[in-house]
Amino acid sequence: MRKKNIFYRLRIIVNFAGVGALTASIFFGWIDRSVDMHTIGAVIGAGAASLKVFNIV
Repeated sequence: MRKKNIFYRLRIIVNFAGVGALTASIFFGWIDRSVDMHTIGAVIGAGAASLKVFNIV
């Protein structure tokens, strides 16, 4: 497999962070919390993408 450009990898991570933020806000937005669910979803999405993109797992 060809070596991927760093900007390609970062774009995938940012896209997964956006999807994670949207998904978390849809499913957990009705809960009254002091923490913004977008942030939690973005961290989870970016973490999952980082594991795959940088071949950690």
